Amino acid sequence: KPVIKPIPKPVIKPKPKPVIKPKPTKVPEEVKKLNQEKENIQFKIKLLAKQYKKGEISGTVFKNVLKKLEGNMKKLDEQIESSS
Repeated sequence: KPVIKPIPKPVIKPKPKPVIKPKPTKVPEEVKKLNQEKENIQFKIKLLAKQYKKGEISGTVFKNVLKKLEGNMKKLDEQIESSS
């Protein structure tokens, strides 16, 4: 009489959950350029402040140039917001 062995049940391993990576948000080329210009302006502002502290430029020059740079920054911010 043949011995009937019970068929072993297949071991079901739980599938690892797929890791959902956040997609890098595609930054339009235009916005990239604008952000670079913004960094440029921030650099100029720092430079301006340094020159002013050292006494290389007068307070009036400092204020006028700062006003102009901040105006440019505002324009860039508006452009960035409208293009993203």
